[in-house]
Amino acid sequence: MMTALLVVIFLEQWMKERDHRSALLGLGLSLLCLVFFRGNFIIPSMTAILGVLTLFRKPLETAGDGR
Repeated sequence: MMTALLVVIFLEQWMKERDHRSALLGLGLSLLCLVFFRGNFIIPSMTAILGVLTLFRKPLETAGDGR
């Protein structure tokens, strides 16, 4: 059930936004952490997503505004 819930949350975000960079970053970083950390990838991937989205906050916000 948790997998279905997370897929629905991802799809809702995908359909809501025009710019899919943040969703693709989250997906890519999660897959990268899965390769490197194998079974214990959740905490490293959440940390990586938080760090990358924090670093690219301004460019992502301006791209999302459509300016």
